[in-house]
Amino acid sequence: MAPRKLGLRPGESLTVEQAMQALATKSANDIAVALAEKLGGTESRFAALMTLRANELGMRNTHFANASGLPDSRQLTTARDLAILSRAVMRDYPQYYKLFSTRSFDFRGQT
Repeated sequence: MAPRKLGLRPGESLTVEQAMQALATKSANDIAVALAEKLGGTESRFAALMTLRANELGMRNTHFANASGLPDSRQLTTARDLAILSRAVMRDYPQYYKLFSTRSFDFRGQT
């Protein structure tokens, strides 16, 4: 599986909202890594923080190894754990849940 990229040019930037839309519609792995590095310092540190939060939510069979979800033998989850995560997003961040129904994202005229 090839990584998906949004392809920002040097010096270009996105708002956090645009980044979230890119993640939801294009699986933009470059954006996932950029957000991870901004929030966690490094992608691996962010993955550790995601795993910690997953455990706090009760996701007992989940371990994150990267921010993008690209294949990694250390990364795993279960359907049950993803259901726990989905419920937590709907409960704690209802204002963002609509992102998951977004069908396109316009960045430089692309959809």
